[in-house]
Amino acid sequence: EYPVEQNYRDNRINPIHDGSAAEIERVLGTAPAAERGRIARLVFSAKEATYKAVHPLVGTGFGFQQVELAIDWETGRFTPRLDDTIAGRLPDRGVPAGRFARRGGFVFCAATLPATRTA
Repeated sequence: EYPVEQNYRDNRINPIHDGSAAEIERVLGTAPAAERGRIARLVFSAKEATYKAVHPLVGTGFGFQQVELAIDWETGRFTPRLDDTIAGRLPDRGVPAGRFARRGGFVFCAATLPATRTA
């Protein structure tokens, strides 16, 4: 079985949306109904951006439930916290960081890791 097929099968068994559900409920709290859709999109988009930044470095797929977010609504920043099974595989490059912007009904997210230092 090829890695792509394995990844597809794993994600079909454990859909990525399931891992975000509890966090979306936590973040929503008492948010106004008009904001709930935007918040849910932000959580999903921030986790997706984190996955895309981290996945090439850890060499394995992981679920959205393995990422928690600290969101700073004032500055438009988020800090992903990876669970130990993923963070332990990440080269010592610091912690991921992210930015987001919301315009209209759209959410834009980017996650980065510090660059490696060369001697």
